[in-house]
Amino acid sequence: MSGTTWSVLLVKQAFLDMLNAATWPGATPQISWGVPRTIEREAIVVGGTQNGDQDWSLLGGRRRQEDYYLQVWINVEHTTQQAATTRAVELLGVIETELRATPHLNGAVPAGQWAEIRNPRLDEAPGTESYEAEISFDVHVKARI
Repeated sequence: MSGTTWSVLLVKQAFLDMLNAATWPGATPQISWGVPRTIEREAIVVGGTQNGDQDWSLLGGRRRQEDYYLQVWINVEHTTQQAATTRAVELLGVIETELRATPHLNGAVPAGQWAEIRNPRLDEAPGTESYEAEISFDVHVKARI
C-alpha cells in the first residue's frame, strides 16, 4: 500500500471481493459498493466510513497508522419477521466466518494489522408487502500505509 493516501479503496474492494467469492447458503444476496439504485430482497451494502483517524508511525519514512470503520448493511425482506431476521443473521454469519479466515483481506490490510466486525445492530420492521430485518455493523480496520 506504499504511496497511497488512504487504504479505504483497497480495503473496500478486497472486502467486496471476499463477499463475492463466499459460499452463501441458499441464494446469493445482492452485493453492492454503496447503495444501489434498486435493492433486491436480500442485499449487502458496503458503504462509507466513520470515526477515521490517521497518526504518523514511529517507524518507516512518512508512514501512517490508520484506524477507521467501514459501514456495512444487510437488508432482508421476507414473509414473516422471524424468517427475515433469521436470514439476515445467517448472512452475517457467512461474513463473520469469511472475515475471521482472512482478517488481512488478502493483503489489503498488512500483516500485524486487521479488519474485524464491530458494533452489530439489528432493526426489524414490517414493510408494505413483507417484513424487513436490517443488520448494520462496522468493519473496524487498523492498517499502516
